[in-house]
Amino acid sequence: MKNTKQTIYIYRGSITGGGCSKIINDLLKFLSKLNKYNLVLISYISTDLDIDEDENGNLIPIKRITIPLENYWRSKICSELSNHVDKQENPVLISFLDFNSNRFIAISEYILRDNVFWINFDTNHPTKIINAFQTKNEGVGITYTDLCDATDIIRLENKNFKKYIPGDNQEKIRDFWNTVDIPKCSPIKFEKKFNLININGLREGRKSILPLVKVMPELIESLQNFTLHIIGDINPTIEKELELIFQENPEIKNYISVKSTVKNIHDYYSSCDFMVSTAEFEGTSNAVIEALSHELPVLCLKTSLGINETIDHLHTGFHCKDPMDMNSRIRQLCNDQNKLIELKNNCKKLKNELTNPEQGTLKYVELINERKISHNKDARQKLKQFSKEFFSRPSVYRQKLDALILYCDLDKHNETDLQHILKTKAYHECKECLFIVKYKTEKQITDFSSTFESCSAKNKILSKFIYTPHSVSEYTNIKSSTTGLILLSENENIKKYCLLNSLETAIYYDCTIPGKWWLEKYENHLQKLTEWHSKDSWLWMVGSMDVVKNNCCFLLNSWFNFGFSLFLSNCNNQWFMKNKKIVNDINLPKEVMRKIRHLY
Repeated sequence: MKNTKQTIYIYRGSITGGGCSKIINDLLKFLSKLNKYNLVLISYISTDLDIDEDENGNLIPIKRITIPLENYWRSKICSELSNHVDKQENPVLISFLDFNSNRFIAISEYILRDNVFWINFDTNHPTKIINAFQTKNEGVGITYTDLCDATDIIRLENKNFKKYIPGDNQEKIRDFWNTVDIPKCSPIKFEKKFNLININGLREGRKSILPLVKVMPELIESLQNFTLHIIGDINPTIEKELELIFQENPEIKNYISVKSTVKNIHDYYSSCDFMVSTAEFEGTSNAVIEALSHELPVLCLKTSLGINETIDHLHTGFHCKDPMDMNSRIRQLCNDQNKLIELKNNCKKLKNELTNPEQGTLKYVELINERKISHNKDARQKLKQFSKEFFSRPSVYRQKLDALILYCDLDKHNETDLQHILKTKAYHECKECLFIVKYKTEKQITDFSSTFESCSAKNKILSKFIYTPHSVSEYTNIKSSTTGLILLSENENIKKYCLLNSLETAIYYDCTIPGKWWLEKYENHLQKLTEWHSKDSWLWMVGSMDVVKNNCCFLLNSWFNFGFSLFLSNCNNQWFMKNKKIVNDINLPKEVMRKIRHLY
């Protein structure tokens, strides 16, 4: 019997709950009800068992394809996927790409055909997506512009994101909201007069509400009749930070309600007065547009990418300079009912646009029916060609170098050698060249800065010190490049800088030891790091050699999350330890890998 339905392939690398899972589930429910499409859901990882259920808990008829990470089985399933695509007439691909876009490009040879109508939707803020794309793909010569050129439609969830799309792709852009479906709500009778809501503020660092919680004592001095309701998944580390804040200021606990799950989040939206968020960045947060749909003004940080482009300052909420300013705005709304009502009325004007499927989800069907093929064939072929090479030789893939981190001791400084390093291929590829500098006199550091930091916008002194920093001295007093590596692990300002600037892949290089030959092998180090990291995401420190102690290639996030103090506590009997401190000049990456990976 001939298939009479059009096939829509939906790709999402990792389906693990959260905002994107909800968007995909809403799309599947909507398309399934039309009864005119075959639906195929493709992913590498899927832990959201509800993704294919409708609002009544019934299974939505879809074909689910899970791509294995192991090369042999990945080849097998992708070959079957290719045959499936080839049998379809006018197939459609809707991709929801996030930070692991390289995984999609790896299988693009088996999905993309010239007759595949491809709608791509990046599910985070464009600047963060583009930075991640550069890291994941530019190491093999594929740019974000290549991706945009290869698509037929670029779907944005916010019209203000258009400025981030590169090249001649503006005509491909279609912007529309993720439609908010408001179920029947049962208002909640809260104890306090004013009720603030925050969603997922304890889920992950970038969404954390703790910056506001920390300054709440100042708010409580002048405002007592309120509760902050924090709802959503709870990260144990952030929960522990919250408990420490409660220990320092026990009174805060009386003004906060924490719930990991609730039966109907819309009951809370319909019962609260406004939303607060200190998230660093979002795409267009589902929680924010759900709040707006319930006529809740939103208070966010002025620097909060995505949310600050969704909330109209002084119209549908406030852009706050910092958490203390947010305190002031909270006081203002609680003390000025007229202002609160004015903001709520402005939010109300958005309600139809946010909740009407014709202005949201239905746009997908309009695009599919219109089927305006506008991709660049050469760009699509470029993605497919790399995919083909990757399947025949997986080692061809490597990530791009984000940060070249140079340890410099100005008492052992050779300016000529450093000038040579700044002419290497590794330097030209990296997004940022960061210096960790030990010095003795102000003249030394001033001269160094004027010579090396000022010569390029990518050069920055990440840390400078005369005496061993306290965050390091509790672990060692050795004056060597080991200091710089420990500093990277333990200094919160360094961590924040690297995360804020989307720096992931790094090479750490000791400029006090001649080793330019080692740096010239950086591409091999990155290939090996990428290969090992694909096996598991824990810490790998690649390229360690005793002749160039502490030089290594690694992922910054893995080093930040490693737990260096715990590692040392398990090394008390090692030759380089005494009284719980490192007392010998060691090759730290080698000792870490020897201990946790049983290498060397």
